[in-house]
Amino acid sequence: MKSSIEDIIYPYMKRGEKLLWEGGAEPVFRWRLGAIIVMGMGGAFIGVPLIALLAGAGGGLWFFFLAIGILLLFFGAFTGWWVRRHSRYALTNLSGFLILDHPISGLQVKRYPITRSTNITKYGAAPASVFFANSERVEVQGLPMRIGFSYIKEADKVYALMRKLQDEIR
Repeated sequence: MKSSIEDIIYPYMKRGEKLLWEGGAEPVFRWRLGAIIVMGMGGAFIGVPLIALLAGAGGGLWFFFLAIGILLLFFGAFTGWWVRRHSRYALTNLSGFLILDHPISGLQVKRYPITRSTNITKYGAAPASVFFANSERVEVQGLPMRIGFSYIKEADKVYALMRKLQDEIR
């Protein structure tokens, strides 16, 4: 991130909104079902040409499958880590902000209001996640994709702060 969080979210903040917390995801390696599926496909793409080579099949098509398999293995293993590495979070007295600064898609700021009816949940152990919105997109397991602050060190503090904000809303 090139600028401070406050400079980035200022154009999206409402009058009287104050920054209470800022942080980022811990860029740790996590095994997720989607990543395992992609890596399995990569293994299959690597395995097929290797079996063909061992069986004595000729031609150069095996190299294409091998290259695709290696790419799938790499992307399956490191995509989640890469996204978390380029994500920052901010909490104000009115909203939660997700700031994604990806080299390919550029800077994206998403604002999610915190209301009295917002369903706030804490998930996992340190680094835990605090979720406060659902997406229209559906995860592999068929559940709505949860939106929030993923894999943060201060999850207990942020969760308590968000609950306090909900209590203060009239």
